[in-house]
This record gives sequence, C-alpha cells and structure tokens, in this order.
Amino acid sequence: MEATTDTQKAEPATAAERLLDGEYPTTVDLADARHWHQVYSELVRFTEDALTLSRQPQAALVSGAAAEFDADLHLIARQRDRLRSRLEFWERKLQALAPDTQPVA
Repeated sequence: MEATTDTQKAEPATAAERLLDGEYPTTVDLADARHWHQVYSELVRFTEDALTLSRQPQAALVSGAAAEFDADLHLIARQRDRLRSRLEFWERKLQALAPDTQPVA
C-alpha cells in the first residue's frame, strides 16, 4: 500500500473549488451573497488569527516536532488562501448584484 502524504490528506480541504454546504455560486439572491461574504470573512479572520497565534510558540519545539508543526502550518495557510479566494468571489458577486453597496465584514 502506498503511503499518503500530508498534502494528499489535505487536498479535499484545500481544493480551490470546494464549496461549503449550502453555498451556491450561481445565486442571484443578494441576501444569500451577503450571508456567504460574512461566512468567509469570519473564516478568514479566524484562520489568520490561528496562524498568528500558532507561530508564537513554534520556537520552543524540538526539531522533530517543529518539522511536523511547520507542515501543519503550511496546510492551514493553504486553507486560509482557499478561504480568501472564496471571500473575493463573494465580494465580486455582491458588487455584481448591488453595484452601489459595499460588503460589510
């Protein structure tokens, strides 16, 4: 049996095209677009905070643990990048549905 890498394990969570349950990119409902913009704003903020807090104690780890921790931080950063991409999508969708309004995060 072939070993599975951390990157392979993370693929479903970090896949750029992955949507959350109930998320429909083709929606024309302004309230729905606002909802998803808010969801992704919160997820991006949470993930960025988690990355910032996680990097602080990293220097105290022994080398083997530090390498594993680095790999985990890399996966979290990839997830954050995917979330940012989805947030940008919903910002564009809001602009298309209501050009005179600004998204509220």
